[in-house]
Amino acid sequence: MTQIAVRADIARSIEKLAHEQGTDAEALVNKWLQWQLALAREQRIREEAARYRAQHSALFPVYAGQYIAMLNGELLDHDAEIGPLYQRMRERFGDEPVLITPVTAEPLPVLNMRSPRLADPTE
Repeated sequence: MTQIAVRADIARSIEKLAHEQGTDAEALVNKWLQWQLALAREQRIREEAARYRAQHSALFPVYAGQYIAMLNGELLDHDAEIGPLYQRMRERFGDEPVLITPVTAEPLPVLNMRSPRLADPTE
């Protein structure tokens, strides 16, 4: 396992906060890192969705009604069913965030949410 050095001042702050929350520093840091990794994955999928929207007009005539998988703006694979496509992407890319989306007449909708709140990773 890789060890990561943490500056002493940060370690002290983490230990203090962990004590205040009734947990240990390792658990607190792992929770934070898990949260940050999830946010990074979500950001990558949002970026990939933007690439898909930019290419939608070229993809729709060829892949209408199918599911496609994209990574870094590149079409990786397609299938009429999401399950087999998802399996192939997991086998090929593991936990890497790959966009899998249906190709419909309209590209992915942009959802506007009022007062979105992210859950506090320390709760």
